Amino acid sequence: MDGVVGFGGARSVYPETKPEEDREGLRKMRETDRKVRAHEQAHLSAAGDSAKGGMRLVTKAGPDGQQYAVSGEVSIQVAGGRTPEESLRKAQAARRAALAPADPSPQDLKVAQQAGQAEWEARKKLDGQRGARGPSAAYGSQSPASGSRVDLVA
Repeated sequence: MDGVVGFGGARSVYPETKPEEDREGLRKMRETDRKVRAHEQAHLSAAGDSAKGGMRLVTKAGPDGQQYAVSGEVSIQVAGGRTPEESLRKAQAARRAALAPADPSPQDLKVAQQAGQAEWEARKKLDGQRGARGPSAAYGSQSPASGSRVDLVA
């Protein structure tokens, strides 16, 4: 959503638009802002201490001088704990954070899948430590890089 949007209030910002169109456009900008902020807050709340910083929002200025969010992201650590238990907790938190919004984006679903893979790898290591036989090698192993950081983007 990198298009430049220009909508006004009572007076038209652009001579070729009508004030009613401007008001409707501004209403849409406000609605998008509300949805983006709620989406990213859901990620941030669910991430807990796996979040690396707060939410980052991309905003566009409205004709009323206000900034409106058009997209955002929350960075979280998917894998890379010091122990298999810590790695498992981080992967679980990352998956919860990715799926926290009511409307996960394709990027959110991709991150959830990566976190699920990291979770599987951590469980495999835990099983190995306990002397239990881990998952069959027939399933292969395609783990994300240890300590990788994945951005959740709305």
